[in-house]
Amino acid sequence: MPAWSANTTINIESGANISNLEALITRAAQHLRGNRLEQCLDDCKTLLLQQPKHPQALELSAIASFRLGDVRGALNASWQLVETYPDEPAYCDRLAQLAERGGKPEEGSKAYEHLLSRRPEEVTSRFNHARLLRSRGLNEEALLQYRRCLKDGIQQPEEIQSNMGVILSDLHRSEEAEVLFQNALTQAPDYIPALYNLALLLEERGDWPAAREHFTQILKLDPYHQDAAARLVQGQVIESAQDPALKAVRNLLEQTALKPEQRESLYYALGKGLDDCGQYRDAFAAYQSANELSRRRVPAYDQKAQEVMVEQVLRAQVLDSLEPVSERPLIFICGMFRSGSTLLEQMLAGHTALQSGGEIGFISGRADLPAWSGSQFRKDWQRLGRDYLDHLDANFSTDKVVLDKRPDNLFFLPMLARLFPSARFLRTTRQTMDNCLAVYFQQLGSDFTYANRLSDTAHYLQCQQGFMSTLEETCADQLYTISYEELIANTRETLAGTLNFLGLPWDEGCLEYASRAARVRTASVSQVRRPIYATSVNRWRNYENELRASSVFSELLD
Repeated sequence: MPAWSANTTINIESGANISNLEALITRAAQHLRGNRLEQCLDDCKTLLLQQPKHPQALELSAIASFRLGDVRGALNASWQLVETYPDEPAYCDRLAQLAERGGKPEEGSKAYEHLLSRRPEEVTSRFNHARLLRSRGLNEEALLQYRRCLKDGIQQPEEIQSNMGVILSDLHRSEEAEVLFQNALTQAPDYIPALYNLALLLEERGDWPAAREHFTQILKLDPYHQDAAARLVQGQVIESAQDPALKAVRNLLEQTALKPEQRESLYYALGKGLDDCGQYRDAFAAYQSANELSRRRVPAYDQKAQEVMVEQVLRAQVLDSLEPVSERPLIFICGMFRSGSTLLEQMLAGHTALQSGGEIGFISGRADLPAWSGSQFRKDWQRLGRDYLDHLDANFSTDKVVLDKRPDNLFFLPMLARLFPSARFLRTTRQTMDNCLAVYFQQLGSDFTYANRLSDTAHYLQCQQGFMSTLEETCADQLYTISYEELIANTRETLAGTLNFLGLPWDEGCLEYASRAARVRTASVSQVRRPIYATSVNRWRNYENELRASSVFSELLD
């Protein structure tokens, strides 16, 4: 096919008589560049009436349709390209990109399968397909495609091995992941993604000295790698404002070319380091800067929508028709994020009958609240329950009960209690101000819309508390509440009561959590590795002056 570029320029006077296809396609491209999308589509339609398979017209149609919000039209034009030119990888890649951005990634996979069935040697397209499968949560399928890329001799195999290591980490196959990271570094010792991913794995496993060595090596290779600089502060206790790790963060923040998301993670790290040093006023200012940047990235929290969701779940019609899926003794740890759930999980995981599952996002990533509150969604919940059990069996040992520590599973509790009547729900709670500050001081994902404004965090927590006060009446036999403060002050007694609720005997292994080699994949990874400490209780008093300046919190403080 002839080369073509949307940047080709031919001067066409407005209203001129378009007598040839070349001029028509050039004008369509000019319309696209000028964001005159309807005119672009009109010219493409005119041209396609004469040449229905014209590649440039189809490609311009796909782009213009997508920009107009017509995802289906964009995909239809892209499919015509893929089917007309089945050996052209570029058209397949374009379709996959549009499909993924348009919320239909499965169509992108179909396009890659269509191409690779004809041209299995297209290793770059296979790599792109693996990445797409990974984004869809199809991890095993992604691993198969990545392995084929390695077998076919793809250039820069260290990228493949590092990507595979990340997937295996997510599948709780950390030993295999480490081997792949090491293989990548054997081939390319300075390959920063593998160094960083290996350092994260080592940190999560509790080997901070080795993790620190890798983070430090990254900064030697790239002094502007803000993630490594931030981890060096987040992963250890900073005892002095002159600590080299904290200085590195300050120096990076002086760089004018940083992107907002880079500054955000650095300000969170700066706040943490200054908090460690007891410089609370400056720490709070750093956290304020971090959260201001976070609000640019994260959608706004809708207090009214949250209240409506809670009310609809409590009145869910589907609860009247849900039948049990299994009598397995599942355990869910839920509550507010940063309320001690990770500490509780790591302690309980020392019991011979239990194993850590971490933050399993299977349910929260699939169930749709409050949309699934109607009775017609009974089959969806039943299917979700069965699929959840299959997920546990595929990813964890079957001779121990998995501790599913996903705090926001709390809002799914009424449905889960019906699906799994033998399940037990452990709810962690924490002093309100300490909990809100802990959330405000932590960089979280875009799903945490309530996390970057203290008033929103307080509202979200109050919604949880109201929700749970109702459930304590209806799910009393399945629900047990653990206070973070009691867990710190009376560890043995609190754990013994929790185990008794679970029907398990005491196990001394529950007190050996800090030295255990199990991975911790959570925002609390550095804190949970430390022996019991009480400095996080009533922590808000360090920031009392700053908090009293907020009228929203005056009643909570008094």
